Amino acid sequence: MLGQVGWRRILGAAWLLAVTALGAIGATVASAGWLGAGEPVVNPAGNAVGAPSLAVARDGTAFVAFQHFVGATSRASVIIRGPGGAFGAPRDLSDPNHDAFSPAIAVDRQGNATLAWLDNTDGIRVNFRPAGGDWAATSQLLAAGPIFNGPSVAVGDNGAAVVAWGRNTGGQVTQVEAKIRAGAGQSFGSLLTLSPNAGTGLCRPPKVAMDAAGDMAAIWTRRTSNAGDYHVESAVKPAGGALQPPEPRSPTTGNSDCNVDIHMTPGGNVTAMWDFNDTVNPTFVSYEDRSAPFASGTWGGAAKLSVPSVTSFAPAFSLDEHGDTAATWLAGGQLFSAVRRGSGGFTPAKALSGATGTSPGAVGASPTGDALAAFVGMSNGTDAIFGAHRGPTTDFGEVTPVATTPPGAVSLDSPDVALDDQGNGFAAWERNANNTYSVQVAGYDPVAPAISVLAVPAAGTAGQPVGMAATATDRMSGAAVHFDFGDGGGADGAGVTHVYGAAGAYTVTATATDGAGNRSSAAAVIQIAPAPAGGGGAGGGGGGGPKVTPSVAAVTSLTWDRLSSGSTRIKTLVLERLAGPEKVRLACLGRRLGCRKAATRTITRHGRKLSLTKYVKGMTLRPRAQITLTVTRPGYIARIFKYTMVNRRDPRKTTRCLAPGAKKSRTC
Repeated sequence: MLGQVGWRRILGAAWLLAVTALGAIGATVASAGWLGAGEPVVNPAGNAVGAPSLAVARDGTAFVAFQHFVGATSRASVIIRGPGGAFGAPRDLSDPNHDAFSPAIAVDRQGNATLAWLDNTDGIRVNFRPAGGDWAATSQLLAAGPIFNGPSVAVGDNGAAVVAWGRNTGGQVTQVEAKIRAGAGQSFGSLLTLSPNAGTGLCRPPKVAMDAAGDMAAIWTRRTSNAGDYHVESAVKPAGGALQPPEPRSPTTGNSDCNVDIHMTPGGNVTAMWDFNDTVNPTFVSYEDRSAPFASGTWGGAAKLSVPSVTSFAPAFSLDEHGDTAATWLAGGQLFSAVRRGSGGFTPAKALSGATGTSPGAVGASPTGDALAAFVGMSNGTDAIFGAHRGPTTDFGEVTPVATTPPGAVSLDSPDVALDDQGNGFAAWERNANNTYSVQVAGYDPVAPAISVLAVPAAGTAGQPVGMAATATDRMSGAAVHFDFGDGGGADGAGVTHVYGAAGAYTVTATATDGAGNRSSAAAVIQIAPAPAGGGGAGGGGGGGPKVTPSVAAVTSLTWDRLSSGSTRIKTLVLERLAGPEKVRLACLGRRLGCRKAATRTITRHGRKLSLTKYVKGMTLRPRAQITLTVTRPGYIARIFKYTMVNRRDPRKTTRCLAPGAKKSRTC
């Protein structure tokens, strides 16, 4: 691989003629999948992390909030991952002298983040991070308590936000309260009592939603005086208007399982869901819509979403900016789903295949209609996180495993999901391994890399090196570039050189591949002129022109998981584009760094594709360990691929070439 200055010198004046704009490049998604689960935070043994809260900005910036222990004190902490990067270290935002619990985070369409949590001394506290900026000073929303569980937070636009909670006011009476911030840089307003005399308690915290204008809607379950049943109620407040009295959403006879969810479109349409048993039918899932404009909107009446004859509970759903809904719920030990366009009817309930659902899941949507569901199920008798993806206007697809657990006392809980404006997503959940708690996060990458520039000169000369370059980016998992030179040769890297052995027109194709296997390609034609008669081109020679030494065309791909310890766990290693009879030498350097004996060997018999996965799979390599692949063929320039493990980052890949008889390799 050449540096920027190197290949510009080779291209010379032809450089500017070779730039291909993005609009001329086609991208095709070959596959889409979950990336390996990372473990960015591990708490000391015996200290829980609490349910992680996940939010993703439109540009792909991801935020995960959780409880993080420093010594004996529980902190409200956040880790952040910028587009295309990695999660950073935890940022503790709560008072180091106060225990903080149940942090909840949300991000608006401008990228402003709002974090709220329960402080055991100061009630409810909140912090704000403007898009691209740093966290502001913490502010107090409520000093009195006790608070029921923790707060819920929702955001509107340009910094508007609502935080809601349940507070015990004495005599086992819990009422739902909230405060609203009208915009960035403003303070939260006066206390709103959403449910005066809420009865003898709440079974879960309230859920809130906010549209772009700052209108607010909330839903909760309160315990009634008759037989201790829980009923569903809601309240709304137009931006700048008065809080409207609470309204019942469920029937007056029956009992809710206490699972509610609510979302709003930017334009003010509201959808709410809950589970309920009316004493006639088994527990079922209901939903209800509220029309826009918000200030004069009305609820349209509840409808059943689940199959009435099957016990169904724990609904979760997403609502994208077009008003399309994707919903899931548990029934009969399986996860069911239904989707709809706008305010129309839902598709028939569909059991998602592939896993057994054991606890409530989560659903998130991108602004453009992609949706992602994640839930806890069982795989070979142990807990696992499963995911299902829905494209715009489609139903949920196949359920796939995101993370599994080994046999033993390991459990997973409380998944959360969120997506960016491209449809990339993240899932976060809590992991408990023998009373040691951690937060795990996995990315979902369904989007092919973007090739913004392909630079291939319009012309060249046989026997002379030609420089080429491509700029490829991928928001989720990075992009590796491979060049196919059109003459049977190829090379890896964003900047490469190649020597053509004969005149002619060649189509050069650059292919970018991300960590999930998605690919995009761009092509350009280069016209190669004959070598000057008697000229001493690359390789010397005379008479019939320069003598050109061909190169091995092999390419390699490695997949891995980054671990919270800083080590790298190898998943797959594959060689492709072999022609034969190449000799493949696999070596792993660093026995004390995790290399095993099986990962060093020579292979001479193979096909066009050679999988080396069985020799390296499961190796956990510490920083500085190296995997090297040397591919040689008599009379050909050999290729040497080297992967060097890096602390808490992706392995660093280099490709070198070794000419026949040469003692030192060079950059290809």
